[in-house]
Amino acid sequence: MKSAIKTSGYSHERDSESQGSGNFPEVRPQESLLSLLTPEVAERLCALPLSRRQRGNGFVISFLVSNDSPSDLNETLRFITDSEVELIPADRHRVEQEIFKKYRGSSSILEKSLVGVDLQQSASMQRSYSQKTDELLTRGDGRAAKIIRALIDYCIAHEASDLHIFPERDAAKACVRINGEIYTHDKDLCPAWTLERVVQLFKVVAGLDTTQKFKPQDGSFVYPAMNREITVRISILPTVHGEKVVLRFLGVKNIKSLAELSYGSKALGMIKESLRADDGLIVFSGATGSGKTTALYGAIHELRKQNVTIATIENPVEQIMAGISQTSINEVQGLDYVTAFKAILRQDPDVILIGETRDKASAEAVIQASLTGHLILTTVHSRDVFDCIRRLSFLNSDPHLVPDAIRLIVHQKLVPKLCNNCKVTNLLGTNMARKYAVLEIARVFSPGSCAKCSFSGFVGQVPVVEVLKMIPEIVSLIKSNPGWSKEIIKKNLSPDSYISAEDSLIELLVDGVIPHSES
Repeated sequence: MKSAIKTSGYSHERDSESQGSGNFPEVRPQESLLSLLTPEVAERLCALPLSRRQRGNGFVISFLVSNDSPSDLNETLRFITDSEVELIPADRHRVEQEIFKKYRGSSSILEKSLVGVDLQQSASMQRSYSQKTDELLTRGDGRAAKIIRALIDYCIAHEASDLHIFPERDAAKACVRINGEIYTHDKDLCPAWTLERVVQLFKVVAGLDTTQKFKPQDGSFVYPAMNREITVRISILPTVHGEKVVLRFLGVKNIKSLAELSYGSKALGMIKESLRADDGLIVFSGATGSGKTTALYGAIHELRKQNVTIATIENPVEQIMAGISQTSINEVQGLDYVTAFKAILRQDPDVILIGETRDKASAEAVIQASLTGHLILTTVHSRDVFDCIRRLSFLNSDPHLVPDAIRLIVHQKLVPKLCNNCKVTNLLGTNMARKYAVLEIARVFSPGSCAKCSFSGFVGQVPVVEVLKMIPEIVSLIKSNPGWSKEIIKKNLSPDSYISAEDSLIELLVDGVIPHSES
């Protein structure tokens, strides 16, 4: 039996027999109504104002609320708004997420947070330097703490991957990377002297050297948001006008299965087949920010369905996963990849995930383990699948072992995904594509513009992949010909063992996932 509750700008259809199934409608509150409650009050009451409509001589305001709200919440909201209210119940966790996204992701609230703080450093900020990380960022009252909190909340609400804070001559600027695109905040973030306090607080939170201003520093910290802990990597680099800070947000999005990562059917089949092996090396390669780690987590999600023990070595652990052993690297304390790897081998794992293979010691350990009964998953920075083989061979003292160890290499880069809500047919591109019947392209699209995609035309990203399955013929060819080239390898590959990046692009174009210009 189904019942529907509808308000202006929001439609919620609830199945009384399947509540909690995970289906949740799109929430689009009227922007002007957010000011009815402060972010803190909205979070405390777990209530999100959605819409206001005329009823008789007055108004009725609809609120999205938790299904376990107290019985007097109706009266409380009536008192606060001085209007009649209508409550729409939903799962608490999802309501809390929507409140965080709508309030902390609001540009106007971000502006108020940056402008409305005291320009003088408060005594409480001085005291907070000796407190815990969460107290520094979530309870600090000084200007630096409020700037950091507002910026990070905004980035998490918009599922940004990176935040750049950089100094200019008299002020600081900020920009964020969302769906692979950089968006710059037009106005100055803060004066230069305030940026120094922001950088200093970042160093304290990440456990870096606060006395050092003239050398690069890297670290990480955990930020609480949406009832989760978001790992934030931080990189600080000296520039001519001061220190630049770049934050990378890890674990903002929920772990996705391989099927949810938008791999093509052929690529997905090859990856899943390789994951069923008892040993060997599976490599996800690409540039920084190409989704390699996301793919690793998707592979682990797939492996958890099997009856195997799984251990990971990461720097740092990005998301906690139930049922597996996860180790975070701490080189300051002497726990590096090689040390952790040797220790894990003594703990009877079936599958080992190595966050990154980047030096000779880790590369040799990975190759040896994959040849002695373990299934190894790792990432390597490379330009394509063939460059990945060369890099691993260069890092190993015995290059001949590398082709024997590798089972599969997936090289990928991310491209923006068209918004299904507003994408429009590209008539010129469609007519051009139809001339090539072999491509079987019915229509191609261009980005549109709507509120769902923040008027960008794109929502999320999809991987363009190149996949190489290491078949015996290729292993023999590489081992017998040290001067091999990728052209020679390609001539000996079968369609079942190789997917080119061009084939992947065409598949995305055929499916209407990317615009014509990307092809």
